Order: sequence, then structure tokens, then C-alpha cells
Amino acid sequence: MKRSAPHARHRPAAFLTLAFLLGILTATRTLAQDWLTPLELEQFRETEGGDKRIAFYLKVIKLRIESASQRLAGKSSKPGDPLEFFSINDMANSCFQALRASMVEIQDQISYRHLRGPELVGGLKALKAAAKSLQPFFQNMQKVAIEKKDETLYKMAKDGLEYCDSALRGVETALKKYGANEPYLNR
Repeated sequence: MKRSAPHARHRPAAFLTLAFLLGILTATRTLAQDWLTPLELEQFRETEGGDKRIAFYLKVIKLRIESASQRLAGKSSKPGDPLEFFSINDMANSCFQALRASMVEIQDQISYRHLRGPELVGGLKALKAAAKSLQPFFQNMQKVAIEKKDETLYKMAKDGLEYCDSALRGVETALKKYGANEPYLNR
């Protein structure tokens, strides 16, 4: 019986792992291009991780809330507005994606112990403020969706509210765990 070299058996697994990781990176890049303006995408690439990246995402959320709220109120975008060609659904999706990206960034920073002490607590509190600011936006969006009988917009608003609730629960859990005493950070 012919035996193969031990490393030859692992080649398919290594190849699949590499293909999977490349797929994730490509999907992440495509997703960011879908919900960021070209200028924001450039700023994103220049922004280092940690609390600066979280601040960037929160800025994106704030801009989307302002612009989408005006659109929900019936006002149109001014010519040259970077979000001029974004629909309300696009902006709501951007808020959702930015909130999700903030949560992932904080989790990564906790996991790899890059964000510590006051920066961690500050990032968590900023995420909490962002999720709370998104709740009235998504609630208003639900009302408009009901008035316009737009099921897609309603579902997006409902999903956004659920995600905000999830983010708030996660932040509260993390603040309890790492907020006051942060014992794991002081090892």
C-alpha cells in the first residue's frame, strides 16, 4: 500500500481555509463599498482600528440618521450631497451595517486586548449612544412604512430595532464585565 506524505493530506484543508478567508475579505470589501460613499471608503481605509474606527462608524450613523430623517419628512437632498443617490433603505442599511461593524470592532478589540480601560469603556458607551440614537430613527421609519404600506421598509425598520436592542444588551453585558473593575484587562 502506498502511503502519502503527512503534509499532502492537509493540502485540501489548507486550500479550503485560504479560499474561505479570501471570500470573507472580498465580501467585506464589497459590503463596505455598498454602504459607504467613496470619500468615506477612503477615510475608512486610512482609519486605524480601535476607538478611531468606532468613532468613524458613529459619524457614518449620525450622517445617515440626519439625511434619512429629512427624507422621511419629505425633504429632498441638496445637489452635491454625498448621500444624494442613496435611498432611505440604503441609508437605513448603512446605519445597520455601521452599528454591526462597531460591534464587531469592539469585540475584536476585546478579544485581542488592544482596547483597554477607559478606551474600551468609552467605545462601549459610544456604541450604546449610537444604538439609542438609532431607535427613534427606526421607530419613525416604521411609522412611515405603515403609512406608505411599504413592507420592505417596515421589515428593515423592525430588523434595525431588533439589532439596536441586541447591541444595547451586549453593551450592558460588556460594561458590567469590563466597566468598573476590568480585572481581565489588568492581568
